[in-house]
Amino acid sequence: MNIDSRISELKLQAKMAADKIKYLTSETAIRYMEEDIIKADQEVANLVAQKQKANNSESADMGTVMKYIEYFLEHLDELVLRSSDPVEKASYFGVLFDKAPTYEEIKSGTPDLAQCIKLNEVFTRSPKQLAGSAPYIQNL
Repeated sequence: MNIDSRISELKLQAKMAADKIKYLTSETAIRYMEEDIIKADQEVANLVAQKQKANNSESADMGTVMKYIEYFLEHLDELVLRSSDPVEKASYFGVLFDKAPTYEEIKSGTPDLAQCIKLNEVFTRSPKQLAGSAPYIQNL
């Protein structure tokens, strides 16, 4: 059960308990119902705090992702070209390109490299499209 549905359920329980108090005459029964309402309100407050904490941690995670992206973009030549590990170099290259250029394409210096080198879908999307596609960010 997610947090929002649990909060709604607890609020409904508190409202129902408050409605029942109107019909009770026993002080003991009223006291127990009041305790139930207080417990429900406290749990709602805890769940709201938990939800806010989760939202704050998500934004912190986005900051971390942005730092990694910034690092990779600043050191792209070192990671892709100067890495001594060929497997690591290939994995970084694979992030950037879906299809490797041929020797002839590189040698001819084709001015329109977009036709020769098909960039990975992540890098060809607009910022609006990237903002709505969290799976790409989660895979980093």
